[in-house]
Amino acid sequence: MGYRKSIKFSHYIVTDPDPYGELLGYIRPQLKDLSSFKYWKPIHDRHLLLILQNLHLGYQISPETYVAYSRNKNDYSKQEVPVPPVKVAYGPTTRIIDGLAKFGLIEGTKGIYYPDQHVAFRARMRATSVMASFFARIGTGNLQLKARHQLIVLRDEEGRNLPFEETEETFLMRRNLQFINSINQRHFVGLCVYDEVFDEIFHRINSSDTGGTASTELYFGNTDLHRCFCNGTFSEGGRFYGGFWQNLPKEYRKFIRIDNKIIVELDYSCLHPTLLYLEDGLPVPAGDMYEVPTFPPEARKLLKVSMNIMLNAKNRASAKKALIAEMRKNPNFPLLPKGLSIDQLFDGFMEKHNGIGKYFFSSAGRRLQRVDSDIAEAVMLKLVKKNICVLPLHDSFLVSRLHQNELSCTMDRIVSAKYGTEIKVKRDKTSWDLIYDLDIQDEYHHDIEAFEREAIRNADNGFSKYHIQYRKFEAKEGEQKRKGVSLQ
Repeated sequence: MGYRKSIKFSHYIVTDPDPYGELLGYIRPQLKDLSSFKYWKPIHDRHLLLILQNLHLGYQISPETYVAYSRNKNDYSKQEVPVPPVKVAYGPTTRIIDGLAKFGLIEGTKGIYYPDQHVAFRARMRATSVMASFFARIGTGNLQLKARHQLIVLRDEEGRNLPFEETEETFLMRRNLQFINSINQRHFVGLCVYDEVFDEIFHRINSSDTGGTASTELYFGNTDLHRCFCNGTFSEGGRFYGGFWQNLPKEYRKFIRIDNKIIVELDYSCLHPTLLYLEDGLPVPAGDMYEVPTFPPEARKLLKVSMNIMLNAKNRASAKKALIAEMRKNPNFPLLPKGLSIDQLFDGFMEKHNGIGKYFFSSAGRRLQRVDSDIAEAVMLKLVKKNICVLPLHDSFLVSRLHQNELSCTMDRIVSAKYGTEIKVKRDKTSWDLIYDLDIQDEYHHDIEAFEREAIRNADNGFSKYHIQYRKFEAKEGEQKRKGVSLQ
């Protein structure tokens, strides 16, 4: 993995110098004596602390983890929104990093290019054993991330952020998001997997040449959400993004825990085509809407993706192009069954769903995202008002197993109030179901609470990363209670 095992330098770590007093006192005098520093000002202290916090974060994830940063001056002139705790400048950053390298406190590269692979990497740095000895004494510290996005984001067709005037609608959406985020922050959310599995996931979601951001949010258990609208209008898009669970490979989502409780995932079945039938006052067809005659059951994933592409695309040609691109970029994507074509697939859907056929190849999907995101907002608001942590994933939701019935009833009530009928709700398998599938439930004597406690009993049972995150949350909760702020 080498330099690929890296996190992206974060400008959004909340400033907290207290744990780093000894290390700052050791490094600062040495840097001041370097000829590259004609003077030392508070700006240098802020940059030094942020660099140390990033190195500490990488070290906590694993001692082999690099921090990817830029040595291109142009990258430091870009306006960041929202404004980070420290406005990072090119000069102080590179001079301090070069000084740390000179004193043997960090190691890495100023950039590297592999011509045979046509791959270039940004500069990398990580702590040496000397700096690691300080980190060992600091422990986990109190590293926290500030949200990297505005709560409401509007983008154009090219994905660029657009300014917009505040309206009553955007004000209400922002206020609702602030409330949802504030409640979710009161609950511990983490990925309960063995350390080696955590590292495997880290590698899978972190292949960027600039370093991974998703892996940092995974480590922090980030739950802050924002809404993203598209095509320059608030009538399209609006889905919720930002939570670390959204970057997880699907097969690992079941191992998320909320307050150390196993989660359940419930989702609306065939949501977009169902919404189209309901909006047009048509009866919703029985059975699986993603089935197409002549296509085998094992092609369902292909069929589901294809239908979504048909709803999002402007025309048939762009839909075909998008589906071919999806097949090429994803080696695990299911292939077309032998002897069948994309046109046969499209025609099969058009024939099966002729009642809503006018919506295929019409870009209807973006408008439907606004509809499903408003449904998601309503579901979450109902739950967080009861202090229930809920994690959205477009048309599905994750909650603690203790709140499965509450979520299911809420999902039914929200849709019934809007359309006068219910949409089928499905439940995905949980990690407890997996224990039964593997036939090792006797180890826990059918006691789900014993199974949950196992992960936080101590830090030496293979769940050390999860254990550390859980204990850090407990410490934060205790500190808040001492200050008179309840987290529960």
